[in-house]
Amino acid sequence: MNKKVTATLTRTSKHGLPFRWEWLILLIVILVVMVIRIRLLDIPLERDEGEYAYAGQLILQGIAPFQEVRMPGVYAAYAFIMAVFGQTPAGIHIGLLFLNMGTVILLVFVGKKLFDLMTGVVAGASFAILSLSQFVQGVFAQNEHFVILPVLGGLWLLLNATSSNKLYTYMLSGLLFGVAFLMKQHGGIFILFAGFYIGYTFFKKKPIIWSRFLSRSVVFSAGAIIPFAALCGFHLLAGDFRNFWFWTFTYAFEYATSLPLETGLNLLKVRMTEMAHSAILMWCLAGVGVVALLWDEKIRPQAMLILGFFLFSILSVCPGFYFRSHYFILMIPSVAILIGVGFSFIKRLLSNALPPVVAMAVSVCFFALTIFYCVYKERLFFFSLSPAVACRTIYGANPFPESVKIGDYIRTHSSENDRIAVIGSEPQIYFYARRLAATDLVNTYAMMELHPYALKMQMQMISEIETTRPKFLVIVNIATSWLRRAGSETLLIDWVGKYARKYYKRVGVVDIISREKTEYHWDSGATGYSPRSRSWLGIYERKSS
Repeated sequence: MNKKVTATLTRTSKHGLPFRWEWLILLIVILVVMVIRIRLLDIPLERDEGEYAYAGQLILQGIAPFQEVRMPGVYAAYAFIMAVFGQTPAGIHIGLLFLNMGTVILLVFVGKKLFDLMTGVVAGASFAILSLSQFVQGVFAQNEHFVILPVLGGLWLLLNATSSNKLYTYMLSGLLFGVAFLMKQHGGIFILFAGFYIGYTFFKKKPIIWSRFLSRSVVFSAGAIIPFAALCGFHLLAGDFRNFWFWTFTYAFEYATSLPLETGLNLLKVRMTEMAHSAILMWCLAGVGVVALLWDEKIRPQAMLILGFFLFSILSVCPGFYFRSHYFILMIPSVAILIGVGFSFIKRLLSNALPPVVAMAVSVCFFALTIFYCVYKERLFFFSLSPAVACRTIYGANPFPESVKIGDYIRTHSSENDRIAVIGSEPQIYFYARRLAATDLVNTYAMMELHPYALKMQMQMISEIETTRPKFLVIVNIATSWLRRAGSETLLIDWVGKYARKYYKRVGVVDIISREKTEYHWDSGATGYSPRSRSWLGIYERKSS
């Protein structure tokens, strides 16, 4: 099937560009992407990255990390990256660079397996550019990057499994899809996709060999279950299975069902508009790919796989209807494959009217134009803005650049055994300070949500802080760090002011005046300072007893 489809698409070795040119095209795109990513290696960690980095830091110290709504696979992945490249933002983003390049190469092989090398190269190059965009927060090491790498590895193995029918290949494919689930719950949707595709490959054949279908399905399912079963076993042996299950599924369900559909659809509209801003030509090329799969009977045999992957990728973005920008990273591999199909389809149409070499050259020039347009539209972000300003451009007044200096101050004014507490959702401060948190709850926005566990979470945080008596308190007065809403429990907010006045003295004020200006007031300069903005952080040191 693949040979037949390949023959109808790009005959690169005889009639198109020489074999080495496909790799050269990919190499040029990769080098451009690497230059941009390396320039922005020092971009400050945002709060999700800060949580993963702090958890990875704990793992490297031999301490079991806290458990929040995240699946813990990303914590282990961060620990590995920091062990290899260092416990710095640059080290983390170097790890992301290699992760991204690995995903690009896997897409090349998936495209080659489905059609031909040129289709794979276009898919890989498209992913490299689209996954870099500021509109999907692509320069940050979000856990979606850690989901799609094993998903694509699992997909490539699944394609080999359905063609070779070897049991062990089904098992390995299932294992990688299972690893994707450990990185984020959304990864489970891709396991469903794989199950759908296995069923499709067997049921389209007549007669159906039920014993073979059942054995392959069982082996794949066993592979997909093993990583999660091992994780559950670990938490059972550690004695914290109830806590793990609460955060990963019980609370996660409350979180995923709390946003009204209407709000979610409005967010989706905004996100799609943002992504189309710089990548409209690529989206159009992906649209051509959809039309080609539905209209052209010569490549239609692959339609169920590619369109199925695309539809399940859309579903992976939808849980909770939050539609955060980085969620759309989960969609990009399927879009990139559609772009590859669209490119090859256009090249084949041109070959009917032009000499093959000319058709290939025109097609490559058009694809180069789509890439150039994407890069040009985001040229300021890619090539001009400093890492700190680039971070501010995406996240506004969130205190991510400021967290670096706050962490430095705390680290130089405390000992390694001192604990600190951040009252707000800024776990990156723990990472920069290299100090242990006085509480297992490192984010407060979960406590502001409207669910039955919010008050208990606040009471737990208060109790742990009062028991631990941290050396420093950081009180975050920034709306996006809390996401407070009408009806939120306010016990923690009411408590922290009284507690800080009684036991702490203010030694720092970080006043975010605007996106361009932040004022830092330390020690005696912080005592009587009145913040000028609504976005500020107070740093408090415990009084001598």
